[in-house]
Amino acid sequence: YNDTLLKILTENKNTIHHYFSTYHSEIEKELLADFHPVNYKFTDYTCSSENGSWALDRHSRLKETLNMFSEGCHDYYILTRFDLYFSYDHLSRCEVKESRLNVTSKHTHGNDTECICDILYIFDKSVLRPFRSFVETLRPKKGDISYYHKMHRLDNCPEISYMIDGSYYSHNCPVWKVKRR
Repeated sequence: YNDTLLKILTENKNTIHHYFSTYHSEIEKELLADFHPVNYKFTDYTCSSENGSWALDRHSRLKETLNMFSEGCHDYYILTRFDLYFSYDHLSRCEVKESRLNVTSKHTHGNDTECICDILYIFDKSVLRPFRSFVETLRPKKGDISYYHKMHRLDNCPEISYMIDGSYYSHNCPVWKVKRR
């Protein structure tokens, strides 16, 4: 993130403010020192794949972060994860459209190639209120791994734009790779 997405944004003279809702971990102090967040929340990791609570917890993190954002204070908002390596080459060629909920690409989930990638969202201030309202109306789907991949099919979802062409599984998206410790 620091060497790619943040670099692109600061090279273009953008002012960056960080907000996050994430889990307690051994890197909390590092996150606070690196990002100097305007607002943040650390939560105990209580997710369980056995009862599907991890999907519910993920829904809560998204809602908490969206609710931290102040309306009208920023031109653009970016929602992503800390554990990603972004490809500078691919990211710098992404197309971000105004008044749209920009997602990396289509996502392949099983045989369904028409899902959306839910790892990176970029949207301008005109989308914040409708996206936040939309997410507030979503019922948490305990255990449904594909729920956010299919939200574009639900009523009142902001219009989606794909930043790159193609449909990818999470392990082969050219824009980012998950960093495992």
